[in-house]
Amino acid sequence: MALRRYVGEDASTINDTLRNGDAFDREYMSREVEHLRNALDNMPTPENPVVYRDLHVAPENLSKLLDRYVPGETVTEPGFTSASKDLPPEMFGDQPGFERVRMIIDEPKNAVDLEKLNPDEREVLWKNDHRFAVDEVTRDSDGNLKIRLTDVGQKGE
Repeated sequence: MALRRYVGEDASTINDTLRNGDAFDREYMSREVEHLRNALDNMPTPENPVVYRDLHVAPENLSKLLDRYVPGETVTEPGFTSASKDLPPEMFGDQPGFERVRMIIDEPKNAVDLEKLNPDEREVLWKNDHRFAVDEVTRDSDGNLKIRLTDVGQKGE
């Protein structure tokens, strides 16, 4: 049930609380988060060697993102983190006024494969508090920002 709700309507609420909520909000959401974490324990891992995550970042938030994703460092994502087994279609690529940032995540060995729940999305998901090594931050020939990450496991492992 927790997975279906997350895939359906609750993803943004849960993740916003984990990323930006105060201690009271996080405590209030803790049972739902625990149910979701337990449900993920029973899901298969993806077989893809690489997955993709596109973000649309407001110009005023870009420097904060770049300060966080520094090559050679490890970042911990407080919310559940999703990515696609396929490159996102170009038609979803641009949002006026925002910069698209493509995260390329190698070796998603700790993600779970949600394709059975939502075949159109080909989505993988990591539990909250997951860690990623920042391997590289570059711009391609078109000026698009690319961040290459490697899945390194849960916080505390």
